[in-house]
Amino acid sequence: MEDKKIVVIEKNTKYLTEEAKAIVISTQDHYEKANEFLRAVKGLQKEIHATFDPIVAAAYKTHQEATSKRKEHLMPAVSAEIVVKNKMIVYSDEQEAKRIAEQRKIDAKAREEEEKKRKQLEKRAEKWAAKGKIAKAEELQEQAEEVEVVAPVVAVKIEKVKGVSYSYTYSVDTADINQVPREHMLINYPSLNRLAQLTKGMAKVNGVTFKVTKKMSSSRGY
Repeated sequence: MEDKKIVVIEKNTKYLTEEAKAIVISTQDHYEKANEFLRAVKGLQKEIHATFDPIVAAAYKTHQEATSKRKEHLMPAVSAEIVVKNKMIVYSDEQEAKRIAEQRKIDAKAREEEEKKRKQLEKRAEKWAAKGKIAKAEELQEQAEEVEVVAPVVAVKIEKVKGVSYSYTYSVDTADINQVPREHMLINYPSLNRLAQLTKGMAKVNGVTFKVTKKMSSSRGY
């Protein structure tokens, strides 16, 4: 019986959109016939709901039960994943912090060595200048200015593990509304739409215009 109903519904809805598009309203008679068609469509909608709503409700109940069971068993696994991932991130951060600290020491040592060599060359340049050897003094001074001690780069502390990679998400921590540039401000459309509805579009808001959209309603049919 249910299958027969569905077959009838399929037959009645197959060309319904084309029929609606073919309707032309240019007279009062056309307008009234269009309303009769609309009432028939609303009646068909009611019949479709009566036929399919119980099927949808049963499927939804089954879906809910399956989803609930899946969640019950999945949550411990998801929780375990989060716990271990957080521990790995902490360890990774600790190792990176150690690498950075070590790199800073090496960089500082390189800067000290750089400064030491520069001063030695500058002193030699001063001595040659005192002897009147200007060309030699200038050569040494140029060398002093070009001194560069390249610090070795400290290798990453953690070796790569198959399947493990890190990505970084950057997001806002704090924001001062009095200093945030205008281009980063959002207009509160839901609030403005509520205001438009309450005032029937008559409210005055700087920089905002309101519009009205007309919508028709029709009784459900026979």
